[in-house]
Amino acid sequence: MKSQNELILEYLETHADIGKQEALMCASSDRLAARIKDLKREPYKKEIETIMVNVTCSNGRVARVARYRLVYGGWTMEEIGKARIA
Repeated sequence: MKSQNELILEYLETHADIGKQEALMCASSDRLAARIKDLKREPYKKEIETIMVNVTCSNGRVARVARYRLVYGGWTMEEIGKARIA
């Protein structure tokens, strides 16, 4: 059975980014920030970028939430995909 860290890393390797809801669905993890911190350390040592996104709540207030994405040599998965197409 794979760990939450392994499941989240697999998700990041195949998708542009991940947020709390995706982490809950794919890895049953409700502590995404802690898992990202783990992935930045040994033995994974992954470069992961944090993106703060504004979202509108059901009550109309705006909140900032974190999303995370893998960076490969300064390139994100999204940038690599665009470069392949060009």
